[in-house]
Amino acid sequence: MSWLKKNPRWKRWTAKTLAFCGLAFVALNPNLKQLGRQVRHIFEPEALIQTNFAGLERINRQIDQLVAQSPGRPEVKIVEKFVLKRIRYASDYKTWGNMDYWPTAEEVWRTQEEDCDGRAILAASILRSRGYQSARLAISLDHMWAQVNAREKQPNLPEKLTSILRPDSRFSASLQPKPTASHFARLAKAFLRPTAFRDTSANLIAAIPFARKAILLSALLLLCYHPCRSRKGLFVLLCLEVVALSFFAVSDARGIDPTHANIGATLVVLAILWSLFANRLLPSASFPLLLSGRAAPRKAALRAYLR
Repeated sequence: MSWLKKNPRWKRWTAKTLAFCGLAFVALNPNLKQLGRQVRHIFEPEALIQTNFAGLERINRQIDQLVAQSPGRPEVKIVEKFVLKRIRYASDYKTWGNMDYWPTAEEVWRTQEEDCDGRAILAASILRSRGYQSARLAISLDHMWAQVNAREKQPNLPEKLTSILRPDSRFSASLQPKPTASHFARLAKAFLRPTAFRDTSANLIAAIPFARKAILLSALLLLCYHPCRSRKGLFVLLCLEVVALSFFAVSDARGIDPTHANIGATLVVLAILWSLFANRLLPSASFPLLLSGRAAPRKAALRAYLR
């Protein structure tokens, strides 16, 4: 990276930012074909709701039995319980390999495991197949669920909009068949609120698999640390990183434990601050001199480093 040091600071940081963004993009979305499908699904969410996929007839027979066994219980709630029970929760990293993917209802039923978006898509598909044409998808900054008029089959009663699959009370937006620029602008505005930015960012980071998290954190800290050459500073930086990753590992093992995740995030912030200011706080040893074949300059550099 010697060529970086020769350039102005703004050029160095521009190059570092682009390098890290490129690495993060590949690390979080290694399956580019799946990423392309996700982009199409974002702009055509209505196509994800299917009412004629293989297996839907068997699903409705099972729900009919549950409805018969639970007289008086709202059908919408029975569908919600069925989806939660039959579709195991699994992150998109595990199921699809990428950061995020909105599957079709048929894909959800085939894999039998999904996160919030897959469950919501399947629930909306089932409800529509059972006559609830008002069923639609709703999203917040990091969650998806289904909304439906629970009294749609009772036209003599006033509408009762019901949200299922753990809706987010802080912010919600119904997914339109063709999202517009104003729709995305509303999401961006909500994301930029301080508390929303903090909570959403923490959830997204916590969901990253440990190995990818370690790669991204190492790259970020080393890019911030360059061009400092102090071995002492590098040792402190690596210690902070190892401790932070240890807390993240415990958090992941406990199903994203907020306490350990927050401690890990705090240590990451400290590590970033250390990497940025270590060059000013510690004397740096010249690696070329330490590796030089001349004894006098090498000894002088070593004494400067050990002081």
